[in-house]
Amino acid sequence: SGSGSNAMSLIEAGIKCDCPPQFILSNISDSPILKKVADHYPTIPTYLIKSQGPKASVEYDQKVIELCEKYNLNWVFLAGFMKILSHKFLDFFKDESFCRVVNIHPSLLPKYKGLHAYERSFEAGDKYYGHTLHLVDEKIDHGAILSQRVIKRETTDDINSFKARGLKYENADYASFLTEFLNTGVDFINNCRQQPIEMKEKRS
Repeated sequence: SGSGSNAMSLIEAGIKCDCPPQFILSNISDSPILKKVADHYPTIPTYLIKSQGPKASVEYDQKVIELCEKYNLNWVFLAGFMKILSHKFLDFFKDESFCRVVNIHPSLLPKYKGLHAYERSFEAGDKYYGHTLHLVDEKIDHGAILSQRVIKRETTDDINSFKARGLKYENADYASFLTEFLNTGVDFINNCRQQPIEMKEKRS
């Protein structure tokens, strides 16, 4: 739903690890990521499965599951996918203790779940903000936290610089997380579930 920068960071990280994504899916016809992938990585398949609103839909998720089955997909990484996933989809990717679906959210969860997290944090005057990588469950922006990045607000920030700094770290950290996962395997996820990674912005 956004600019597609997180998705592009994941794609590039996967390619560097010789593990590009099986496909890219969007539910929005004019999503920038569809054009970016077509322009820069034409060998990666892209799919558009339109949805009616953000609410969970078993019928919609069945279509996505069929696509995942076609590619024998094991893990899903969400990047700006604003549609809520149903129990049917999550059950398809569920192991004994968690679902193999990872999401990034632009706040230090459990604060500011839902939409417009950067704007809400900025308007609240938070001195620190950031993003969270977490496993997905049936609740919105919920599930086991895997890592969090804490960023210091600058006194000169306006909402644009505030969000731009946050997005820069989102892109870098999501790519680093995927790289570590691809190199280490599910043990990395399990370790993060037990002890989430805490990252802080380096100050000069």
